[in-house]
Amino acid sequence: MSFLKNIFKADPSRLTAVDFAEKIKEKGILLVDVRTTGEVKGGKIGNAQNFDVNNPNFINSFSSIDKNREILLYCQGGIRSQKAMKILKANGFTNVFDLKGGYNSWTMHN
Repeated sequence: MSFLKNIFKADPSRLTAVDFAEKIKEKGILLVDVRTTGEVKGGKIGNAQNFDVNNPNFINSFSSIDKNREILLYCQGGIRSQKAMKILKANGFTNVFDLKGGYNSWTMHN
């Protein structure tokens, strides 16, 4: 039974659109859109900075950012932001969150 509980346990670093909207309001948050520049032109969340996760220099975009700063990531559907979160965590960033369902989820709820 505990095995099944672990399988379906929610990942606290993946936020729903409602929780993401609340988190954005906090001071000191870095909001990052990891989509392509072209996708961002179609709309973005607030004052998000655009660091394309598929750019080979993606991690270099974070070189001057405190590794303990809270970072909120999103993409179009939630896959690339998970990839970005893994990259950041592998490079020592500790407070990284992503928007479950991505920008698609955001536009449906906001």
